Amino acid sequence: MGSIVLVSSAKSQSVRANADVKTTSKSLAKSSQSSSEKFIFKILNSTASRIPAVIQVPNPVASSSEVDEKVEVVPPAASSNPVQAEVKKEEAPSKIAVQPKETPAVVAKSKPTPPSYSAPFQWGITMRPNAVGNYNATNWQTQINKAKELKVGWSRVNWEQGGDNPESRNKEVIDALVRSGLEIILVIEHNPALGTDNMYRDGLNDGKKIATQYKGKIHYYQLANEGGAEAIKDPTAAGLQPSEFDDLRYAKIKDYIKGLSEGISSVEASAVKIVTVSSTHTGFIERLVSDKVNFDMLGVDWYDWMGSFQDKKVGNDETYFERLKSFGKPLTFMEVNILPEATDAAGKQKTIVDEDKQANYISQMAKFAWTNRDWFKGFYVLELVDNINVSTDWVDYYGLIKADRLPNGVGVLKESRKSFNVFREIITNPNK
Repeated sequence: MGSIVLVSSAKSQSVRANADVKTTSKSLAKSSQSSSEKFIFKILNSTASRIPAVIQVPNPVASSSEVDEKVEVVPPAASSNPVQAEVKKEEAPSKIAVQPKETPAVVAKSKPTPPSYSAPFQWGITMRPNAVGNYNATNWQTQINKAKELKVGWSRVNWEQGGDNPESRNKEVIDALVRSGLEIILVIEHNPALGTDNMYRDGLNDGKKIATQYKGKIHYYQLANEGGAEAIKDPTAAGLQPSEFDDLRYAKIKDYIKGLSEGISSVEASAVKIVTVSSTHTGFIERLVSDKVNFDMLGVDWYDWMGSFQDKKVGNDETYFERLKSFGKPLTFMEVNILPEATDAAGKQKTIVDEDKQANYISQMAKFAWTNRDWFKGFYVLELVDNINVSTDWVDYYGLIKADRLPNGVGVLKESRKSFNVFREIITNPNK
């Protein structure tokens, strides 16, 4: 857990768990300029909160709800925070009327009800202020102009804690996004070098400080990045069961997320707090919910190497999509892309990006999110520009815009990939 991350209509990257051990260990932190720039998204929600939640924000858009017979859903009173609906089960009569002993009631299983959510669909992308070299205002404005050209409305960015004068740099980054009209998702991660051994207190202090500084400018916060990937015992495991996560590592991540959530809410009660799940690590979310960690939206990070999202099975006939619905939270695709990296026999990286494959995959996933927008409330691609500023011998080629490293090590923007225009067309005409 490194630094705090900003998320704006664009977003940060991370190499997903479950590709392989190498791919799993590589995440958003890898693509950040320093160890303090890594993403730590977390996933909250337990079996107890697997009941519809309500988030109230401007621009009402009605959501339909569907419930099987024999199950009556009683909506709770309106609130700025997620609330649970009560489910009343109807008992079936005894099979043998004359038998004095009670028989178990027969209750029809209810389908998850889409959560009420009143904000417009979010089209966004991860952006890195220092993707092509050390941050400077001119390069950052160039990226913002490209994001506007892409037609996204949201930028997902990291809250940075490393380097010289990070407070001033973060303010400049965020103010430029606000001036451009891009909405922001701010990703906040723990930086051990600046924290203490009390993770809850660190999270509480970070949440209060950041929410106070940007109250009125930022309303959406991502609480760490893919916490399940950090806490899981075996990186190759599915992560569907709570027992698959290391107790000590889980406790530390959970405490920081809980502190962040409570710190932010103490400043802005209506702020939307997001926890992210990588691959199928819903067991981590179950533990967070069981431990009463409060969050409002569940972010989903999904890459092509994880398989077909639409058809992914997690047991019996249950799909992964159905498992996510069971938490009763609004969903958003927070990171989507293909695996663009390849290495030779010596382990050296080759620059291989199948532009047709990338464009087709982003198109397929974006259309799925839009078609299922009763549950999915946003779609973010990772990321706007290739992340050149990672190390001297590795580059993250996830960008919709190409970047290259000059002989002196400095990155430079190049032309857009095919996926840039494909994504822009979907944003402009999602029903086409």
